[in-house]
Amino acid sequence: MQSVSSRAMAEARQECVGRYELTMPDDADVALTIPTAFSKPQENPIRFSNDQPAVHSVFIYNGTFRITGSMSHAEFGSILGGIKTRVSSSSVSTDENGRFEVVPVGRPDAFAWAGQRAAGFYIYENRRAISFRESSSEPSVAKQRTEAVLKGLSARNAYEIPKGDGVCLPGMFVADNGKDSARQVGVTFRLKNHPDVTIFFSMRKRWQLTPSLRLNRRVSSYGVMNTELASGSSLLERRLTGLSSSMAGRVSRLRRSSRATTTRRIMDI
Repeated sequence: MQSVSSRAMAEARQECVGRYELTMPDDADVALTIPTAFSKPQENPIRFSNDQPAVHSVFIYNGTFRITGSMSHAEFGSILGGIKTRVSSSSVSTDENGRFEVVPVGRPDAFAWAGQRAAGFYIYENRRAISFRESSSEPSVAKQRTEAVLKGLSARNAYEIPKGDGVCLPGMFVADNGKDSARQVGVTFRLKNHPDVTIFFSMRKRWQLTPSLRLNRRVSSYGVMNTELASGSSLLERRLTGLSSSMAGRVSRLRRSSRATTTRRIMDI
């Protein structure tokens, strides 16, 4: 009989979260936004397919994302229709902060809007529905950030590691120049062969030079392993432990090599 440790070593997968690449010990599910959260606020809006909440997950990069793989194209179209109606009807508002305009997108199944201090978009791509919203006290800043995020946005499959600078979120990648105004990407994984094992990886922007890696909660056998990494400027590689030494996941800074065949990324944070 194949042991858990040998199976984990054989089925290790490369994945990325934020600006980091990590090695998962096994195939895993990812907690995503529930479809109802696209229409109105929900308690614990990020969950697994069996409704198990992922209370620490968060998708923030220059604004807030909602990402789901559980919404049909027809359901997305219905939500988008409501958004378009609200944007159109806002033209009669006497409050300039309550008026919104349509922002040209130039890609299918997508719609973007902007106001004086808020902007966002909705897009359906690769069987995933995505929404984004940013706000700023400075006029037009939210629109500029939204347009930049939408321009760099592309779909990606699970365990697909993009090339070039940018930020990974579940099922998507946002290419950029290595800089951002806000970043807090927290993703919760659940091993398919061991559904009692949940791994949480969080990367957030912190203005410090010394990187830190902390295990918020550690279980020696099978259980929850929450791993939070506050990024600095010199971290190249760490090892996550908490399941067992043989099932440790590896985290490495996405680095850029001079050889095209081994291209990875590194950028100032």
